[in-house]
Amino acid sequence: LDGDMKTDYVFNEDVLTKNQIEDDKYLERCVKDAYGMCLDAYPDSGNGNGRVDQKCEQYLSYLRYYKTNVFYLPGKMIPEEIILKSNYVDKMYKEILNQYRIINASNAKEVIREISEFDHGDGLHINDTISVLANKWSQEESILKTELIDMINEIFNK
Repeated sequence: LDGDMKTDYVFNEDVLTKNQIEDDKYLERCVKDAYGMCLDAYPDSGNGNGRVDQKCEQYLSYLRYYKTNVFYLPGKMIPEEIILKSNYVDKMYKEILNQYRIINASNAKEVIREISEFDHGDGLHINDTISVLANKWSQEESILKTELIDMINEIFNK
């Protein structure tokens, strides 16, 4: 599960045309759209360029893996951002939260560090802080929690 790296790419092999399935450049772009980066294909090399059919099959393998094994946390959020959305955090650490105009992936880890320093006097207990906040978050009802449970159930039912 990942959070803020979601690309919104959907792979559906059933709608690919024969030309698309045999076009290594097209499939390479699909892989980049899915993963957010280029991934290399390593075909056998006959004339130094590699076999296009093998490149295509490797790119299709990347895309099939993506479809069945890559999942994202709800709302394109990182875990720290999700646990900071709990009612518990809002109630207990309002002064810290109020120091930020918005809490997102770029500053959520910093907010967790500040909460850790508030609770423990230093930043050496960040993992303990995350564990406590995650536990408190898990005990609350929220749309994010429902979405996450549904996603996990879908993964395990595949």
